[in-house]
Amino acid sequence: MENLVSPVLVLIIFVTLLIVFRRVSWWYWGLDQFIRTQKKQELLLEQLVIDKIGKVPTIKVKEVATGEVVEISIDGWVDLQIQYPKKFTRVY
Repeated sequence: MENLVSPVLVLIIFVTLLIVFRRVSWWYWGLDQFIRTQKKQELLLEQLVIDKIGKVPTIKVKEVATGEVVEISIDGWVDLQIQYPKKFTRVY
């Protein structure tokens, strides 16, 4: 038992780590590209709506923590409801 770790075992672990890193990086950059494409599609759709009906409808929203009231577009309100359902309320 002179060598506790054989060179073959080290090589196998190194190759395994390389494969895992490559797969994770492909997944990350692929997902990143998908998100960019989705954002571009949302912006193009919003521009199309603006071209067809004029201004995108807006609503007033109040942030619960600060009480600040802001006016945002309807699609922004939908995004806020999905991401932060308890942080914002609609003001009529």
